[in-house]
Amino acid sequence: MVTLAALALACVWLVLRARREEPIDVDVVRAARGEVCSTIVNTRAGSLRARTRASIAPEIAGAVTTMAVERGQTVRRGELLLSLDDAVLRAHRDLAAAECDVLRSDLRHACIASEQAERELTRHRKLVDEGWESADALDHLKNERDLRASDCDTAFARVSRAEAQLAVADAELARTVMLAPFDGVVAEVTVELGERVLPLLGSGLASGAVELYAPSTFHVVAPIDETDSGRVEPGLAARVTLDSRPGQTFQGHVVSIAPYVLDIEEQNRTVEVEVELAPEALRGLLPGTSADVEIVVERAPDVLRIPTACVQPGDTVLVLDGDVLALRRFERGLSNWEWTEVRSGLDGSEWVVAPRGQSGLLEGAPARRREGVGVAP
Repeated sequence: MVTLAALALACVWLVLRARREEPIDVDVVRAARGEVCSTIVNTRAGSLRARTRASIAPEIAGAVTTMAVERGQTVRRGELLLSLDDAVLRAHRDLAAAECDVLRSDLRHACIASEQAERELTRHRKLVDEGWESADALDHLKNERDLRASDCDTAFARVSRAEAQLAVADAELARTVMLAPFDGVVAEVTVELGERVLPLLGSGLASGAVELYAPSTFHVVAPIDETDSGRVEPGLAARVTLDSRPGQTFQGHVVSIAPYVLDIEEQNRTVEVEVELAPEALRGLLPGTSADVEIVVERAPDVLRIPTACVQPGDTVLVLDGDVLALRRFERGLSNWEWTEVRSGLDGSEWVVAPRGQSGLLEGAPARRREGVGVAP
């Protein structure tokens, strides 16, 4: 009995001593009604990518004679990017064009001769019909007509072949000019005026030239844990934050989930999701920007909630009970990094402590509300 009495006195003494200690200033909030979402976040930073992007290089080798764009420039489809020295190819093209002109002239002469032979045959056939000439005279004229017609056909074939060669020369000449395949922004220019560039070889570039992307096709690709992949589907709302835009949140939605799991050594297995941003969010963004994604898989639109930072282990919170801290257990519902739903245990009248990294916040410790703090979340 003496031992129990001594322990009781010691406890009373400790409580009285604690009450005499200088109280801790704490930040507090009241639980209030609002929306809480259950979300999935990326396991590693994602990145902003352009769905429409091209790495462009000439199909032939040559020296750059015109450099029409620079990095960061906006271009329209069909606009000149660069051109190569085309002196030799243009000479070949001019030669092919001259050959076409000569053969077209030969064709005209051959066809005129064919038409004249046909008229001569017709005239003599009429004389034979009228009895002025014998039918034997027509054989020579028919042979002449057929020969001239054959010359006309041969000349036409030669012109067709020459025109095909001219088309080949035009196509070769066109390969010295690089045009923008779509409206976009020049991401990189890797050649200089006068530099010799190499053509496409096999499946890759022997020498790059211009990198082009379309900002209107930006989307975010980010990895999520494979265990969460079954909860994600196209159409779910998503919130995106970008390192280059601190303090801003961009709205988007999931458009696709990769059909395979990434197994990278020394990293958790993940599945990549693709999130499309609202068009108004795309202005001024750069491809490759680091991005974080929060996918909303469930919503509770009008529930009692507290900041998640207030939640202690075991679904408890510290509340300011008079001038001391008290531990209060509650039943949680949906939760994310920002808000936690309160299903029971709190009614909104309590001052809930927001620790903010403070030490010494223990049950029974003397405390007081920090001046000017204590508003609903």
